[in-house]
Amino acid sequence: MSLFDVVKSVLKGASNAAAKAAANQGHNKAAMIRRMEQQIRTFERNNPNMTDEQREMIAEKKQRIQQMKEQMKEDGYDENGNLGGKTFSQWDNMWECIGPLLNANLTPYNHSVGLYKHVIDGRIVYIGRAIEYDNGGLRKRLSDYRREGDSAREHQSGQSIYNNLDRITTYVLVVGSDEKAAEMTKKLEPMFIAKYQPEFNRNFK
Repeated sequence: MSLFDVVKSVLKGASNAAAKAAANQGHNKAAMIRRMEQQIRTFERNNPNMTDEQREMIAEKKQRIQQMKEQMKEDGYDENGNLGGKTFSQWDNMWECIGPLLNANLTPYNHSVGLYKHVIDGRIVYIGRAIEYDNGGLRKRLSDYRREGDSAREHQSGQSIYNNLDRITTYVLVVGSDEKAAEMTKKLEPMFIAKYQPEFNRNFK
């Protein structure tokens, strides 16, 4: 194996690890909060006659927990660490097939933001996102792949998609049409990449 192959393999592994970490972010935070709450309950049960210093310590920890819960809510997670109040399986069931990328009707998605996945012969080969809700949304992002010389093909993955236009079936997962939906889309993308490890994402990201 050449040095280039070794470096590529290391970078690929790091990318996969980062994607998996992002996918677990909400659940890890929720688990941390539950552990902290359990520790407080145990301490209070075992120390019915707390000192003023201990009460102050407990109050500070409870305040910290509340701040963490508010931050999770602001980031779009529910108390169980589910993004947008949906489990990953629920999100995964929301994909809609729009047909061959070469001639799919993209007009309905002009203001929609979310994810798209490209499938060849039943295999998911690429998962990407469209987050510009005020600039064409999914319609623009997907139509970019069909135009010669467009920015969507500045990367090898885009070139590979363009070269397989007649073989790709595309699915979309519409998250919404505003800034909040765009932020949620950014969090969902690594979850799906981590699960499905699409070929074009792995090779070229």
